[in-house]
Amino acid sequence: MNIRRYWLFLCVAAVLAGGCTKDRDRGEEKPDMQRGMRAYRMYCQECHDTGKGGAPELEDIEEWDERAFVWKDVLNDHAGQGFLGMPAKGSHPRMSERDLKDALYYMNIKIRSEED
Repeated sequence: MNIRRYWLFLCVAAVLAGGCTKDRDRGEEKPDMQRGMRAYRMYCQECHDTGKGGAPELEDIEEWDERAFVWKDVLNDHAGQGFLGMPAKGSHPRMSERDLKDALYYMNIKIRSEED
Protein backbone atom coordinates (compact mmCIF):
# COMPACT_ATOMS: atom_id res chain seq x y z
CA MET A 1 0.00 0.00 0.00
CA ASN A 2 1.53 3.31 -0.98
CA ILE A 3 1.88 6.13 1.56
CA ARG A 4 -1.05 8.13 0.13
CA ARG A 5 -3.44 5.20 0.43
CA TYR A 6 -2.12 4.38 3.89
CA TRP A 7 -2.75 7.97 5.04
CA LEU A 8 -6.21 7.91 3.45
CA PHE A 9 -6.95 4.60 5.17
CA LEU A 10 -5.95 6.01 8.55
CA CYS A 11 -8.11 9.11 8.06
CA VAL A 12 -11.12 7.09 6.94
CA ALA A 13 -10.69 4.70 9.87
CA ALA A 14 -10.61 7.62 12.29
CA VAL A 15 -13.73 9.17 10.75
CA LEU A 16 -15.61 5.87 10.78
CA ALA A 17 -14.56 5.08 14.33
CA GLY A 18 -15.85 8.45 15.44
CA GLY A 19 -19.15 7.93 13.61
CA CYS A 20 -19.84 4.42 14.84
CA THR A 21 -21.33 5.39 18.17
CA LYS A 22 -24.49 7.26 18.92
CA ASP A 23 -23.83 10.97 19.25
CA ARG A 24 -25.80 11.76 22.39
CA ASP A 25 -25.62 15.51 21.79
CA ARG A 26 -27.26 15.29 18.40
CA GLY A 27 -29.21 12.05 18.92
CA GLU A 28 -27.78 10.48 15.76
CA GLU A 29 -27.69 6.75 15.19
CA LYS A 30 -24.59 5.06 13.91
CA PRO A 31 -24.61 4.37 10.15
CA ASP A 32 -26.10 1.04 9.11
CA MET A 33 -24.66 -1.09 6.29
CA GLN A 34 -27.91 -2.90 5.43
CA ARG A 35 -29.99 0.29 5.34
CA GLY A 36 -27.17 1.86 3.33
CA MET A 37 -27.22 -0.93 0.76
CA ARG A 38 -30.99 -0.56 0.34
CA ALA A 39 -30.73 3.25 0.06
CA TYR A 40 -27.86 2.95 -2.44
CA ARG A 41 -29.88 0.57 -4.61
CA MET A 42 -32.94 2.79 -4.42
CA TYR A 43 -31.34 6.21 -4.92
CA CYS A 44 -27.73 5.95 -6.11
CA GLN A 45 -27.23 2.77 -8.12
CA GLU A 46 -28.66 4.08 -11.38
CA CYS A 47 -25.82 6.56 -11.80
CA HIS A 48 -22.98 5.13 -9.69
CA ASP A 49 -23.17 1.63 -11.19
CA THR A 50 -23.23 2.88 -14.78
CA GLY A 51 -21.38 6.21 -14.79
CA LYS A 52 -24.54 7.98 -15.97
CA GLY A 53 -24.07 11.72 -16.24
CA GLY A 54 -20.36 11.42 -15.49
CA ALA A 55 -20.94 9.95 -12.01
CA PRO A 56 -17.93 8.04 -10.68
CA GLU A 57 -18.76 4.34 -10.73
CA LEU A 58 -18.72 2.66 -7.35
CA GLU A 59 -16.17 0.08 -8.51
CA ASP A 60 -13.76 2.67 -9.99
CA ILE A 61 -11.31 3.04 -7.10
CA GLU A 62 -8.97 5.42 -8.94
CA GLU A 63 -11.85 7.82 -9.57
CA TRP A 64 -12.83 7.77 -5.89
CA ASP A 65 -9.22 8.31 -4.77
CA GLU A 66 -9.67 11.93 -5.78
CA ARG A 67 -12.91 12.29 -3.80
CA ALA A 68 -13.10 13.65 -0.28
CA PHE A 69 -14.19 10.55 1.66
CA VAL A 70 -12.07 11.65 4.60
CA TRP A 71 -14.27 14.73 4.94
CA LYS A 72 -17.56 13.13 5.95
CA ASP A 73 -19.42 16.45 6.35
CA VAL A 74 -18.23 17.77 2.97
CA LEU A 75 -19.26 14.58 1.17
CA ASN A 76 -22.62 14.57 2.94
CA ASP A 77 -23.16 18.21 1.96
CA HIS A 78 -22.23 17.57 -1.69
CA ALA A 79 -24.51 14.55 -1.93
CA GLY A 80 -27.36 16.31 -0.15
CA GLN A 81 -27.14 19.74 -1.76
CA GLY A 82 -25.64 18.79 -5.12
CA PHE A 83 -22.16 19.43 -6.44
CA LEU A 84 -20.85 19.94 -9.95
CA GLY A 85 -22.87 17.50 -12.13
CA MET A 86 -24.58 15.68 -9.26
CA PRO A 87 -28.03 17.00 -8.45
CA ALA A 88 -29.11 17.31 -4.83
CA LYS A 89 -29.86 13.88 -3.38
CA GLY A 90 -29.30 12.42 -6.84
CA SER A 91 -32.60 13.98 -7.99
CA HIS A 92 -34.52 12.16 -5.25
CA PRO A 93 -35.87 15.03 -3.10
CA ARG A 94 -37.77 12.64 -0.80
CA MET A 95 -34.56 10.84 0.20
CA SER A 96 -34.24 11.18 3.98
CA GLU A 97 -31.10 12.38 5.74
CA ARG A 98 -30.87 8.93 7.37
CA ASP A 99 -30.96 7.23 3.92
CA LEU A 100 -28.35 9.67 2.62
CA LYS A 101 -25.95 9.01 5.49
CA ASP A 102 -26.47 5.26 5.33
CA ALA A 103 -25.94 5.20 1.55
CA LEU A 104 -22.70 7.18 1.92
CA TYR A 105 -21.56 4.81 4.66
CA TYR A 106 -22.30 1.80 2.43
CA MET A 107 -20.46 3.37 -0.50
CA ASN A 108 -17.47 4.23 1.66
CA ILE A 109 -17.20 0.66 2.95
CA LYS A 110 -17.59 -0.81 -0.56
CA ILE A 111 -14.97 1.50 -2.03
CA ARG A 112 -12.46 0.88 0.75
CA SER A 113 -12.95 -2.90 0.54
CA GLU A 114 -12.21 -2.80 -3.20
CA GLU A 115 -8.83 -1.11 -2.54
CA ASP A 116 -7.41 -4.11 -0.72
